[in-house]
Amino acid sequence: MASTPPVGSDAKAEAVLTQPARGYPKIARKMAEFSDFATFRRFRALNMKNLLYFQAELARMELKLHGEEIADNRLGDENKRNGLIDWKFLHDFNKDQWKTVTDIRKVLKEYNDALIQQMQLSELAEPNEYNLKTFRYWMATEDEDDQLGGDDSESWGVDAPKEEERNFRKDLAVLKPKVEDSDFFTKFLVSTIIPAYQRVIGGEFMSGKSLKEYSDASIIKFVNNFATLFACVLPTVAIVVLYNIHGMRTRLGVIAALTAGFSIALMIVTQATRVEIFTATAAFSAVMVVFVNTQTTG
Repeated sequence: MASTPPVGSDAKAEAVLTQPARGYPKIARKMAEFSDFATFRRFRALNMKNLLYFQAELARMELKLHGEEIADNRLGDENKRNGLIDWKFLHDFNKDQWKTVTDIRKVLKEYNDALIQQMQLSELAEPNEYNLKTFRYWMATEDEDDQLGGDDSESWGVDAPKEEERNFRKDLAVLKPKVEDSDFFTKFLVSTIIPAYQRVIGGEFMSGKSLKEYSDASIIKFVNNFATLFACVLPTVAIVVLYNIHGMRTRLGVIAALTAGFSIALMIVTQATRVEIFTATAAFSAVMVVFVNTQTTG
């Protein structure tokens, strides 16, 4: 008699198949789900060591080629001396030196490729401190059987002492397009305000079941809207303050304080250059001076 599978067994089997296996598959799934977790080591020291070895090898080969050229010029036969001014003679009559040239060409190509790759690696952004901290927490709180057990298990500094965490972060690169350097306010929002919201207002903590990803575009839009609103409101606030102050000396002091505050706010909320900050501050102070002059003459 044929047995009938239990009700729901197919659904359970399908659910199991959709879940990643432990270790690398599970970490890969999490990295694919949260792009800020897709961080990998640059191996800075190892790459630098590789470039140094290439450099040393090429320096020795350069000296060897130079010595052969000097020897051919002084002691070589006519064909070898002609090889110094005509590539065909070098190729046809000086096989040893031509082999040195082709060997240099191979190593030089590898060296140049490695140099360019290292330059590109250095341009990749470091992971955000809070995102990396969250990823480390997720890794550390996974079941022991799910955690990596090889030499690469400490690639993210999960169990590293706090004073060494910075060194681990410097060697990591996040696989996201590098955006322009954020202003102070944006960095503060990402590293402090949003985590505080998650812990306090959102009522959530850093765990695999409550991870959330915030869109970079949404954060930038919020900051831009806030900066625009701030720029619109501040001159009005400054005029209201000056309207309620009657002593000229006091008014001048308030203008100086408001102008300094305005310039500091520009540095914090925007990425304006020094020239742009100077221009905006001059315009801001001019508006207040005109207002005070109008009040005085009126």
